[in-house]
Amino acid sequence: MSYLVVPGSFAMKCSRFVTGEEPQNAHSISYCRCNFDCEFCFFKYYQPTNRYEEFTAETFEALVRRLLPEGQVFKFTGGEPALNPDLRRDLGIVKRLGGITFLDTNGSMPERILPLMEEGLVDLFGISLKGLSAEEAVRRSGGRPETICWDNVLFSIGQIAAHPSCDVIVTYVCYDAFRAETLEAFGEILSRYPKVYLKINNYQPNREHPTPGLSPKDPAELVKILTSFVDKNPQWKGRVTLVPGPQAVEQFSKVIML
Repeated sequence: MSYLVVPGSFAMKCSRFVTGEEPQNAHSISYCRCNFDCEFCFFKYYQPTNRYEEFTAETFEALVRRLLPEGQVFKFTGGEPALNPDLRRDLGIVKRLGGITFLDTNGSMPERILPLMEEGLVDLFGISLKGLSAEEAVRRSGGRPETICWDNVLFSIGQIAAHPSCDVIVTYVCYDAFRAETLEAFGEILSRYPKVYLKINNYQPNREHPTPGLSPKDPAELVKILTSFVDKNPQWKGRVTLVPGPQAVEQFSKVIML
């Protein structure tokens, strides 16, 4: 299957699988297709220029064996990894060899991702909530149907959060208009689910293809908003993560945990 593999490319600071102050980052296993067209995503621009490689079961196993000494976490991302017909096979290879599997999905296809959870093939899920309402999710996901980009996503989050062996990180991408009220709304939506980690990604514009009208929030202002939120809602302490800018994607020390 076609993957773009980037060793140690995602800083991990928001799950029970991370210990110590400087853990190895997660290896990115990026699939080459997606079913969304999100307004804040670079995929549609850089996907044609990336060098995706074809992996058989044998060559993928060799890759995992080579990368395991550098870090145990393998982040299956994209694009949308649930579209990958070999996802079950490759998750199984990582698990069999003793690695940790992180499935980073948009949550739109619960019929594909939840069986993987039940089979014990996924240790940690990441799901991006495209909006704080169905209308916002439709717009931000590129006009996808409400059932796909909202109902299915919340259903996936709820099922994963209720599972005894899985955790889920729910991400919301914020822009310069992000306010304390927005964070309160995000927390309110997720408060009905146990074991959920809340992650705020500050919008990272593509320099070559900027999205008109969108710009990042001042990182210092974001820290103030999130700190105040945790102070007012202590049940979220240790479960809120901020990725304030591009450096925090790869550098553990730049990710802020509250």
